[in-house]
Amino acid sequence: MTKHSNRSAPMRVAIIEPVGGHGGMNHYDTALCRSVVDFGIAPILYTCNSLLISDHQFETRFPYIGIFGSDPAWKRGLRFLRGSISAMLDARGAGCKVAHFHFFSIGPLELFNVICARTFGLQVVVTAHDVEAFGIGLSVERFVKWAYALSDAIIAHNETSRSALVEKILVSPAKIHVIPAGNHETLSKNAVSRALARERLNLRDEEFTIVFFGQIKKVKGLDILLHAMPEVIKLAGRPVKLIIAGRLWKHGFDEYQKIIDNHHLEKFVSLNINYIPDDDLPNFYRGPDIMVLPYRRIYQSDVALMALTFEIPIVSSDVPGMKEMLTHLKTGILFESDNPSDLARKLLWSIHNPEALRIIIKNGKELAERKYSWSSIGEKTATLYRSLDQHVNC
Repeated sequence: MTKHSNRSAPMRVAIIEPVGGHGGMNHYDTALCRSVVDFGIAPILYTCNSLLISDHQFETRFPYIGIFGSDPAWKRGLRFLRGSISAMLDARGAGCKVAHFHFFSIGPLELFNVICARTFGLQVVVTAHDVEAFGIGLSVERFVKWAYALSDAIIAHNETSRSALVEKILVSPAKIHVIPAGNHETLSKNAVSRALARERLNLRDEEFTIVFFGQIKKVKGLDILLHAMPEVIKLAGRPVKLIIAGRLWKHGFDEYQKIIDNHHLEKFVSLNINYIPDDDLPNFYRGPDIMVLPYRRIYQSDVALMALTFEIPIVSSDVPGMKEMLTHLKTGILFESDNPSDLARKLLWSIHNPEALRIIIKNGKELAERKYSWSSIGEKTATLYRSLDQHVNC
């Protein structure tokens, strides 16, 4: 498909994504909406009031006001339901043919959205960001299967996710379309310099700085990295600093603090245990020397895409989702999952091989620009929308 000609009216699509800036989806939402505009799609983004990004290239509406915060869950749930009905009514009135949802877990609210969209006569596209929820009670198995059964098309970000959808959720392969998540080129273009980022993070020139960034979930494996740190500090041959940046998710920090105390890591660790505002985010990708992703399970990683785009090398566990994204010693460095000793070895290799690390950075940047280009993603997504519209009109 070539870029859209002005001769035909664009196809209207409702992108219904309630999280927005509240959970870091704002950059993804904005990039997706921008990317499909060039290929004949007029998206309307329905989200919460924490989008944080405005854009003149597409319409944004905020039916999901008040669904986050400290109010009782029942009250926030009712606001969610009201927001969804309002979004569907508005989408139908605006002439939308397709409702596109983005799921990390599927419970009653997500299933309600799919049923509501079908009730209002909209074709349903679901992007399965995570095939399985990484938290107890977030997904309900039968709701997951019903939601995917009622969907017209499902986007998986990679072959790992596609295979899991078929094998674990029993989704028909014919429904699944592999379309990657995109890079963060727009965000990185005018980002802060490395020198200024290090100054803002209070990093010394001689320090080799490791960063763990993102929501702190048990599945993310921060404990594995902390257990690797004593060997790294002992054998690095230079000062080492670990930055932990991100807010806690569903559990406290006590278990990690205990590891820090037991290994006497206090003076080697800088804690930023809170939500990182957008204005501060580039500092954590520009300043440190290396990003560590010690995940126990993952389907795709936006943190990894951000790191590739910002040109910070990645040391990652060799779980399937990351092995599909990164090639060892070419576009990243992989260590044996759940093995702190192997992680320490790979970090020490990184410290002692700066020239090889520079080549990995270059290759990673090229990978982000080639495979994870939003132009390519926009074309594939627009093609999918149009195929559903054509199917209905046949």
